[in-house]
Amino acid sequence: MICLPFLPFHNRLAKPFFGILVALSLSATQLHLDSKSTEVIVVGTVHEETKAYTSLGLLAILKTVHPDVILCEYDSAFFTNDFKFRRYFGGLEDSAICDYMKTEQVILRPYDIEGRNEFYRKHDVFNLQAKFSGHVSELAEKGKLNAESQEILKNIYECFKKRDAFGAENPRRINSFDCDRVLTEKSFVMDSGYSEIIRLTPELQGDNDFWVLFRSFELHRNNTMVKNIEKYAQEFQGKRILVVCGFEHRNFLRRHLKFSQALTFTVREYWEYPESLSQQSTAAR
Repeated sequence: MICLPFLPFHNRLAKPFFGILVALSLSATQLHLDSKSTEVIVVGTVHEETKAYTSLGLLAILKTVHPDVILCEYDSAFFTNDFKFRRYFGGLEDSAICDYMKTEQVILRPYDIEGRNEFYRKHDVFNLQAKFSGHVSELAEKGKLNAESQEILKNIYECFKKRDAFGAENPRRINSFDCDRVLTEKSFVMDSGYSEIIRLTPELQGDNDFWVLFRSFELHRNNTMVKNIEKYAQEFQGKRILVVCGFEHRNFLRRHLKFSQALTFTVREYWEYPESLSQQSTAAR
Protein backbone atom coordinates (compact mmCIF):
# COMPACT_ATOMS: atom_id res chain seq x y z
CA MET A 1 0.00 0.00 0.00
CA ILE A 2 1.30 3.50 -0.85
CA CYS A 3 1.13 5.97 2.05
CA LEU A 4 0.37 9.55 1.05
CA PRO A 5 1.46 12.59 3.08
CA PHE A 6 -1.32 14.04 5.21
CA LEU A 7 -2.76 17.27 3.84
CA PRO A 8 -5.16 19.35 5.94
CA PHE A 9 -8.53 19.85 4.30
CA HIS A 10 -8.26 23.59 4.68
CA ASN A 11 -5.13 23.57 2.47
CA ARG A 12 -6.03 25.05 -0.89
CA LEU A 13 -3.76 22.56 -2.61
CA ALA A 14 -5.61 19.61 -1.12
CA LYS A 15 -8.54 19.60 -3.53
CA PRO A 16 -6.49 19.96 -6.73
CA PHE A 17 -3.98 17.39 -5.46
CA PHE A 18 -6.60 14.77 -4.67
CA GLY A 19 -8.48 15.62 -7.85
CA ILE A 20 -5.41 14.85 -9.93
CA LEU A 21 -4.79 11.70 -7.90
CA VAL A 22 -8.34 10.46 -8.43
CA ALA A 23 -8.16 11.29 -12.14
CA LEU A 24 -4.91 9.36 -12.53
CA SER A 25 -6.35 6.46 -10.59
CA LEU A 26 -9.49 6.37 -12.73
CA SER A 27 -7.44 6.57 -15.93
CA ALA A 28 -5.31 3.63 -14.86
CA THR A 29 -8.39 1.68 -13.81
CA GLN A 30 -10.17 2.46 -17.07
CA LEU A 31 -7.13 1.35 -19.05
CA HIS A 32 -7.09 -1.93 -17.15
CA LEU A 33 -10.80 -2.45 -17.65
CA ASP A 34 -10.55 -1.69 -21.37
CA SER A 35 -7.77 -4.24 -21.80
CA LYS A 36 -9.83 -6.89 -20.01
CA SER A 37 -13.29 -6.10 -21.33
CA THR A 38 -12.70 -7.28 -24.89
CA GLU A 39 -13.65 -10.95 -25.00
CA VAL A 40 -12.75 -13.45 -27.73
CA ILE A 41 -14.63 -16.75 -27.70
CA VAL A 42 -13.44 -19.42 -30.15
CA VAL A 43 -16.16 -21.95 -30.98
CA GLY A 44 -15.26 -25.06 -32.96
CA THR A 45 -17.88 -26.54 -35.29
CA VAL A 46 -18.10 -29.44 -37.73
CA HIS A 47 -19.36 -27.34 -40.71
CA GLU A 48 -21.98 -29.94 -41.69
CA GLU A 49 -24.68 -31.00 -39.23
CA THR A 50 -24.44 -34.25 -37.32
CA LYS A 51 -26.93 -35.83 -34.93
CA ALA A 52 -25.01 -34.40 -31.98
CA TYR A 53 -24.10 -31.00 -33.44
CA THR A 54 -26.80 -29.15 -35.36
CA SER A 55 -27.37 -25.55 -36.38
CA LEU A 56 -29.81 -25.32 -33.48
CA GLY A 57 -26.96 -26.31 -31.16
CA LEU A 58 -24.79 -23.50 -32.49
CA LEU A 59 -27.75 -21.12 -32.34
CA ALA A 60 -28.12 -21.96 -28.64
CA ILE A 61 -24.44 -21.09 -28.15
CA LEU A 62 -24.91 -17.75 -29.90
CA LYS A 63 -27.92 -16.96 -27.71
CA THR A 64 -25.92 -17.90 -24.62
CA VAL A 65 -22.84 -15.83 -25.42
CA HIS A 66 -24.78 -13.00 -27.09
CA PRO A 67 -21.80 -11.69 -29.10
CA ASP A 68 -21.45 -8.16 -30.45
CA VAL A 69 -19.32 -9.44 -33.32
CA ILE A 70 -19.21 -12.81 -35.10
CA LEU A 71 -16.10 -13.67 -37.10
CA CYS A 72 -16.78 -16.18 -39.88
CA GLU A 73 -14.31 -18.63 -41.43
CA TYR A 74 -14.56 -16.95 -44.84
CA ASP A 75 -12.57 -14.38 -46.75
CA SER A 76 -14.01 -11.10 -48.01
CA ALA A 77 -15.20 -12.69 -51.29
CA PHE A 78 -18.11 -14.21 -49.36
CA PHE A 79 -19.37 -10.80 -48.22
CA THR A 80 -20.81 -7.65 -49.74
CA ASN A 81 -19.10 -4.31 -49.12
CA ASP A 82 -21.34 -3.74 -46.10
CA PHE A 83 -20.48 -7.19 -44.66
CA LYS A 84 -23.60 -9.14 -45.48
CA PHE A 85 -23.45 -12.68 -46.87
CA ARG A 86 -23.35 -12.56 -50.67
CA ARG A 87 -25.61 -15.59 -50.69
CA TYR A 88 -26.95 -18.16 -48.27
CA PHE A 89 -24.56 -21.12 -48.20
CA GLY A 90 -26.66 -23.46 -46.08
CA GLY A 91 -23.94 -24.85 -43.83
CA LEU A 92 -24.29 -25.35 -40.10
CA GLU A 93 -22.69 -21.99 -39.27
CA ASP A 94 -24.60 -19.97 -41.86
CA SER A 95 -27.94 -21.41 -40.77
CA ALA A 96 -27.30 -20.64 -37.10
CA ILE A 97 -25.96 -17.13 -37.77
CA CYS A 98 -28.83 -16.20 -40.10
CA ASP A 99 -31.38 -17.48 -37.57
CA TYR A 100 -29.64 -15.53 -34.81
CA MET A 101 -29.73 -12.33 -36.87
CA LYS A 102 -33.50 -12.57 -37.21
CA THR A 103 -33.87 -11.37 -33.62
CA GLU A 104 -30.45 -9.95 -32.68
CA GLN A 105 -28.19 -7.18 -33.95
CA VAL A 106 -24.66 -8.41 -34.57
CA ILE A 107 -21.65 -7.36 -36.66
CA LEU A 108 -20.29 -9.93 -39.13
CA ARG A 109 -16.71 -10.01 -40.38
CA PRO A 110 -14.61 -12.53 -42.39
CA TYR A 111 -11.28 -13.53 -40.85
CA ASP A 112 -9.94 -16.24 -43.16
CA ILE A 113 -6.95 -15.69 -45.43
CA GLU A 114 -7.75 -13.76 -48.61
CA GLY A 115 -8.00 -15.88 -51.74
CA ARG A 116 -8.45 -19.15 -49.85
CA ASN A 117 -10.82 -20.81 -52.30
CA GLU A 118 -8.97 -19.41 -55.29
CA PHE A 119 -5.78 -21.06 -53.98
CA TYR A 120 -7.60 -24.38 -53.60
CA ARG A 121 -9.00 -24.13 -57.14
CA LYS A 122 -5.76 -23.00 -58.74
CA HIS A 123 -3.73 -25.82 -57.20
CA ASP A 124 -6.50 -28.45 -57.38
CA VAL A 125 -5.86 -29.03 -53.67
CA PHE A 126 -8.75 -31.32 -52.74
CA ASN A 127 -8.30 -33.59 -55.73
CA LEU A 128 -4.53 -33.85 -55.18
CA GLN A 129 -5.03 -34.39 -51.46
CA ALA A 130 -7.34 -37.33 -52.13
CA LYS A 131 -4.90 -38.77 -54.69
CA PHE A 132 -2.00 -38.44 -52.25
CA SER A 133 -3.88 -40.17 -49.42
CA GLY A 134 -4.98 -42.90 -51.83
CA HIS A 135 -1.45 -43.37 -53.11
CA VAL A 136 -0.07 -43.83 -49.59
CA SER A 137 -2.84 -46.29 -48.68
CA GLU A 138 -2.30 -48.27 -51.88
CA LEU A 139 1.44 -48.59 -51.23
CA ALA A 140 0.73 -49.72 -47.67
CA GLU A 141 -1.75 -52.38 -48.84
CA LYS A 142 0.76 -53.69 -51.38
CA GLY A 143 3.51 -53.87 -48.77
CA LYS A 144 5.63 -51.23 -50.51
CA LEU A 145 6.17 -49.13 -47.37
CA ASN A 146 9.06 -50.11 -45.12
CA ALA A 147 8.44 -51.07 -41.49
CA GLU A 148 9.12 -47.55 -40.18
CA SER A 149 6.70 -45.97 -42.65
CA GLN A 150 4.06 -48.58 -41.84
CA GLU A 151 4.32 -47.72 -38.15
CA ILE A 152 4.11 -43.99 -38.84
CA LEU A 153 1.05 -44.50 -41.05
CA LYS A 154 -0.58 -46.62 -38.35
CA ASN A 155 -0.12 -43.74 -35.87
CA ILE A 156 -1.56 -41.25 -38.36
CA TYR A 157 -4.66 -43.42 -38.89
CA GLU A 158 -5.09 -43.78 -35.12
CA CYS A 159 -5.08 -39.99 -34.79
CA PHE A 160 -7.66 -39.74 -37.58
CA LYS A 161 -9.91 -42.18 -35.72
CA LYS A 162 -9.69 -40.13 -32.53
CA ARG A 163 -10.45 -36.94 -34.48
CA ASP A 164 -13.45 -38.51 -36.22
CA ALA A 165 -14.77 -39.82 -32.90
CA PHE A 166 -14.72 -36.30 -31.47
CA GLY A 167 -16.25 -34.95 -34.68
CA ALA A 168 -19.37 -37.02 -33.94
CA GLU A 169 -19.67 -35.55 -30.42
CA ASN A 170 -21.79 -32.67 -29.10
CA PRO A 171 -20.57 -29.04 -29.07
CA ARG A 172 -19.33 -29.20 -25.47
CA ARG A 173 -17.12 -32.22 -26.16
CA ILE A 174 -15.86 -30.76 -29.43
CA ASN A 175 -14.96 -27.56 -27.58
CA SER A 176 -13.16 -29.38 -24.77
CA PHE A 177 -9.50 -29.50 -23.84
CA ASP A 178 -9.57 -33.28 -24.42
CA CYS A 179 -10.51 -32.65 -28.04
CA ASP A 180 -7.86 -29.93 -28.31
CA ARG A 181 -5.19 -32.36 -27.16
CA VAL A 182 -6.26 -35.02 -29.67
CA LEU A 183 -6.17 -32.56 -32.55
CA THR A 184 -2.81 -31.11 -31.50
CA GLU A 185 -1.42 -34.65 -31.52
CA LYS A 186 -3.06 -35.37 -34.89
CA SER A 187 -1.59 -32.24 -36.45
CA PHE A 188 1.93 -33.04 -35.26
CA VAL A 189 1.80 -36.74 -36.18
CA MET A 190 0.28 -36.04 -39.61
CA ASP A 191 2.60 -33.14 -40.54
CA SER A 192 5.83 -34.82 -39.51
CA GLY A 193 4.63 -38.35 -40.33
CA TYR A 194 3.64 -37.88 -43.97
CA SER A 195 6.82 -35.89 -44.60
CA GLU A 196 8.88 -38.79 -43.23
CA ILE A 197 6.93 -41.40 -45.20
CA ILE A 198 7.58 -39.43 -48.40
CA ARG A 199 11.29 -39.20 -47.57
CA LEU A 200 11.52 -42.94 -46.98
CA THR A 201 9.46 -44.02 -50.03
CA PRO A 202 10.83 -43.58 -53.58
CA GLU A 203 7.35 -44.10 -55.09
CA LEU A 204 6.08 -40.99 -53.26
CA GLN A 205 8.73 -38.50 -54.39
CA GLY A 206 6.33 -37.11 -56.98
CA ASP A 207 3.90 -36.19 -54.17
CA ASN A 208 6.42 -34.15 -52.20
CA ASP A 209 5.82 -30.81 -53.97
CA PHE A 210 2.09 -31.01 -53.31
CA TRP A 211 2.57 -31.95 -49.67
CA VAL A 212 5.03 -29.10 -49.01
CA LEU A 213 2.73 -26.60 -50.75
CA PHE A 214 -0.37 -27.80 -48.91
CA ARG A 215 1.15 -27.80 -45.41
CA SER A 216 2.93 -24.46 -45.84
CA PHE A 217 -0.31 -22.86 -47.03
CA GLU A 218 -2.33 -24.29 -44.14
CA LEU A 219 0.23 -23.00 -41.62
CA HIS A 220 0.24 -19.59 -43.30
CA ARG A 221 -3.56 -19.65 -43.29
CA ASN A 222 -3.79 -20.42 -39.57
CA ASN A 223 -1.29 -17.69 -38.71
CA THR A 224 -3.18 -15.20 -40.88
CA MET A 225 -6.45 -16.06 -39.15
CA VAL A 226 -4.83 -15.35 -35.77
CA LYS A 227 -3.57 -11.97 -37.01
CA ASN A 228 -7.00 -11.07 -38.40
CA ILE A 229 -8.69 -11.96 -35.11
CA GLU A 230 -6.16 -9.79 -33.26
CA LYS A 231 -6.91 -6.96 -35.69
CA TYR A 232 -10.64 -7.19 -35.02
CA ALA A 233 -10.03 -7.34 -31.26
CA GLN A 234 -8.30 -3.97 -31.61
CA GLU A 235 -11.02 -2.58 -33.87
CA PHE A 236 -13.86 -3.71 -31.60
CA GLN A 237 -12.37 -3.01 -28.19
CA GLY A 238 -14.74 -3.61 -25.33
CA LYS A 239 -16.89 -5.95 -27.44
CA ARG A 240 -17.67 -9.64 -27.15
CA ILE A 241 -16.26 -11.33 -30.26
CA LEU A 242 -17.27 -14.89 -31.15
CA VAL A 243 -15.02 -16.71 -33.62
CA VAL A 244 -16.63 -19.62 -35.48
CA CYS A 245 -14.15 -22.13 -36.89
CA GLY A 246 -13.83 -25.72 -37.99
CA PHE A 247 -12.86 -27.61 -34.86
CA GLU A 248 -9.49 -28.66 -36.31
CA HIS A 249 -8.46 -24.98 -36.26
CA ARG A 250 -9.72 -24.33 -32.75
CA ASN A 251 -6.74 -25.21 -30.59
CA PHE A 252 -4.24 -23.47 -32.89
CA LEU A 253 -6.30 -20.27 -32.77
CA ARG A 254 -6.91 -20.42 -29.01
CA ARG A 255 -3.30 -21.21 -28.15
CA HIS A 256 -1.84 -18.41 -30.25
CA LEU A 257 -4.46 -15.88 -29.16
CA LYS A 258 -3.90 -16.66 -25.47
CA PHE A 259 -0.17 -16.00 -25.85
CA SER A 260 -0.51 -13.10 -28.26
CA GLN A 261 2.09 -10.36 -27.81
CA ALA A 262 -0.65 -7.81 -28.44
CA LEU A 263 -2.90 -9.32 -25.78
CA THR A 264 -5.54 -6.67 -25.13
CA PHE A 265 -8.37 -9.17 -24.85
CA THR A 266 -9.45 -12.15 -22.81
CA VAL A 267 -9.83 -15.55 -24.49
CA ARG A 268 -12.86 -17.35 -23.09
CA GLU A 269 -14.93 -20.48 -23.69
CA TYR A 270 -18.62 -20.37 -24.55
CA TRP A 271 -19.31 -22.83 -21.73
CA GLU A 272 -17.88 -20.41 -19.16
CA TYR A 273 -20.98 -18.24 -19.43
CA PRO A 274 -23.56 -18.82 -16.67
CA GLU A 275 -26.41 -19.74 -19.00
CA SER A 276 -24.27 -22.35 -20.70
CA LEU A 277 -23.17 -23.89 -17.42
CA SER A 278 -26.82 -24.15 -16.42
CA GLN A 279 -27.72 -25.82 -19.71
CA GLN A 280 -24.86 -28.31 -19.42
CA SER A 281 -25.90 -29.21 -15.89
CA THR A 282 -29.48 -29.79 -17.01
CA ALA A 283 -28.35 -31.86 -20.01
CA ALA A 284 -26.16 -34.03 -17.79
CA ARG A 285 -29.03 -35.06 -15.55
